[in-house]
Amino acid sequence: MNVLILTSWSSRRDRPYLGVYFIEQAKAISKYVMNIVLIDIRIIPINEINCKTVGRIVQRKENGIVIYSIDFPSIGFGRIPFLYQNLYNILFYFLYLKVKKIYKIDLVHAHSFYPAGAAAVFWSRYTGIPIIYTEHASSVLSRSISEKLTDRLKQVHAISKS
Repeated sequence: MNVLILTSWSSRRDRPYLGVYFIEQAKAISKYVMNIVLIDIRIIPINEINCKTVGRIVQRKENGIVIYSIDFPSIGFGRIPFLYQNLYNILFYFLYLKVKKIYKIDLVHAHSFYPAGAAAVFWSRYTGIPIIYTEHASSVLSRSISEKLTDRLKQVHAISKS
């Protein structure tokens, strides 16, 4: 089985602890599946952009986990959720095209609704690949967004009623 992990955030120079959970989880899962591929879309502040890597897909291997990443300047997209989500969807699509040339993905594990969960649900309609979706901050979800998302999922498991 090949599992694709899609994250909503990752480490940055000023916050190196962000995204550590995803790598640790991928290492744990890798004991039970054939391949783990992690997609890391970094829409980051302009002052942190490395001109050599901006807009380029970078592939690396870390602790047996294949990571495809891309850096893209935020250019204020974070303030306009619709634009930010669409940019994330497009970047995910280009990374997914690279991944699928090498791996036949059997399962996508998306972390947090915005933007990874929404991108995974959107693309699963076209690929038919099942999704496991883990929310890290359910307070972010409005009732209407939550209902639209859960209507597209086959099963929903919660650790609390809220």
